[in-house]
Amino acid sequence: MASGKRGRFHLYHRTIRPHPVQPGDRRAVALPVNPRRANDGQLDSNTVTVTITVQAVAQADVFLSGMRASKSARISGTGTVGVTATGSGDTTSQTASVSLTAAYDAAVVSVVNPAPVSKTMTPGMSTKFGFTPTVTCLVPGVKTSITWTATISAPQNRDTTNDVRTAATAVTCR
Repeated sequence: MASGKRGRFHLYHRTIRPHPVQPGDRRAVALPVNPRRANDGQLDSNTVTVTITVQAVAQADVFLSGMRASKSARISGTGTVGVTATGSGDTTSQTASVSLTAAYDAAVVSVVNPAPVSKTMTPGMSTKFGFTPTVTCLVPGVKTSITWTATISAPQNRDTTNDVRTAATAVTCR
């Protein structure tokens, strides 16, 4: 500037409206830096262009890290068995649900309550999901087994290969 005065630049912020984006998307936003030029609607050398690139964010994962069930049960009529699945998460606190199913032969019937169990999972901490299914013996004197299968699910779950665990209980009907 010939007069020796220092110029002043004013930076105004612009609100960027949220819109769906995918990783790798690029958005350019022009920001006026001179208020006298900003109101004339022209983009000129007094405008700074900022380019925003959307980065991919790793999706969280939940998984079952363990499962325990009563190893054996002697049941006369109807009884209960304790089953616990242990779940963990890696990056995001979120609500996860664990469901439990039972596979058995015609000598017994099992009802799982509650099904499923939902809890908030905290990254790096184990969360226990407890079940107390009822088992009813239909044929006294029979020895059989029940295979329990626990499955975890959550809104963010990038790897479903680690979501299932099994355990077995040997049942003696009296």
